[in-house]
Amino acid sequence: MGSNLSDYFFYEYEPDYVLSDSKEIDIIGFQLELIFDNQKSIYISWDSVKGWHQYTLSVSTKSFVVLNDKFRYNEHIWQQYIGTELIKYEVYGYKTNIITTTCSISYITSCDVYREEPHMIVLHFANSILGIANSYEEKDFIPKLPMGDDIWIIYTVTAIQLFIEKLGLEKLEA
Repeated sequence: MGSNLSDYFFYEYEPDYVLSDSKEIDIIGFQLELIFDNQKSIYISWDSVKGWHQYTLSVSTKSFVVLNDKFRYNEHIWQQYIGTELIKYEVYGYKTNIITTTCSISYITSCDVYREEPHMIVLHFANSILGIANSYEEKDFIPKLPMGDDIWIIYTVTAIQLFIEKLGLEKLEA
């Protein structure tokens, strides 16, 4: 925090694989790289983390993928972020996530409990807001499941709030 965003890259096989509504949401399969003016990058992707459900949102200073296919996309939208200072961030997910499954053959039910499981980070820049979340790709841009192996890049407050409401996400301690 306190650094200005200087560049960004989508990691996906090619631009044709990006699902975009061209104004509020882009959905990619691998990761988003944010580069700051101190030449440090953060990578945001889905990952499997011990103690959490299979797919959760993860942030790292190291890339999650070995894929070299990276590109800028919707550059006209990103102009509001480039050169602006990252002021703060918020994390949303589930304080407690209980997943109950029943075997279709034995009808035995099992219950798994996950705690402090993140699914969205909201970045507050000096003049704008950016949400990055994980869920499955949805052609109508409305998330259905609180997990998934796709990255949603959400550009507006309204779309961020809708994502949080549809999945019932809670603000987590960052």
